[in-house]
Amino acid sequence: MSRLAKEPFNIKNKELIQVRAAAISTIGTGPYSKLLNDLVSGVRMFDKPGKMASPKLKSTTSSSASFTWDANKVDEVKNYIVAYASKGSTDFKSEKIDKAAVSYTVQNLSLREYNFKFRAENSCGLSEFSDE
Repeated sequence: MSRLAKEPFNIKNKELIQVRAAAISTIGTGPYSKLLNDLVSGVRMFDKPGKMASPKLKSTTSSSASFTWDANKVDEVKNYIVAYASKGSTDFKSEKIDKAAVSYTVQNLSLREYNFKFRAENSCGLSEFSDE
């Protein structure tokens, strides 16, 4: 409930909102804070991100594989992580990817077949890996 308006906010679930805070006392209202990070209603910002959809393989060469994915518009993301291992191996290597990226190329591959999986990370932790 809005203390200033004395009526409930009319915010829909998963709607992007911006928040500023101010202290209110019998003397009056204090200064408002700077705008806090964008928040999404209905999503607790102290949760780790949800599982990523599997990225699409865009192209390959003899030594690289390029992927694309849809940006995560619901969860706050600090960065993405790609993990890869030769087919049949459980010894995965990983690389961090900038949060603004929607594509990435894994370089210096030497074998023919690899398994790739992706996940998102925020200040609360890591999402589950995408399907391989």
